[in-house]
Amino acid sequence: MKIKFIHGDCRTVHAGQFDAVITIFNSIGHLTHEDFTLAIQNINRNLNLGGLYIFDIFNLDYLKTGNNITKLTGDWVVTSDGKKFREIQFSTISDDGILASYSTYVYQDGNESPTKLSKGYENTLQVYNSVELQDLLKQNGFAVLAQTDINGEEFSKENSERILTIAKKV
Repeated sequence: MKIKFIHGDCRTVHAGQFDAVITIFNSIGHLTHEDFTLAIQNINRNLNLGGLYIFDIFNLDYLKTGNNITKLTGDWVVTSDGKKFREIQFSTISDDGILASYSTYVYQDGNESPTKLSKGYENTLQVYNSVELQDLLKQNGFAVLAQTDINGEEFSKENSERILTIAKKV
């Protein structure tokens, strides 16, 4: 089987008519709410009737529950130009679903005291809860067939880190 890859903007590319569109690894979270709406509309245009749109995204309800946002904290060593830096990344989540990640770098050169460099935010993601996704999809010509945890198990509003959604063009 030969697979053809097409490079384009998911908000505007017209690549033909397909039976399925798949976006993975929270890629749609990099779109603003307005751009995600445009992407859904364009995906709908590129799908055959009955075609499937399958995607995953972080779950807003999970990230706002307890201290779950702290589970996105990363702490690792990075090497650049032969020097080792410790990178510490943490995230915040706003009520309207903006996930912002911030990084701090700590390095030590020889016997000097460690130096801390704060880099600021690295990126932001738009995050949704399951009901918001269902509404957006319904408003743009889709019926949601299933929402599960990323591993395919039953979705839990407060315990599923990500939402795997399967929607059908109607």
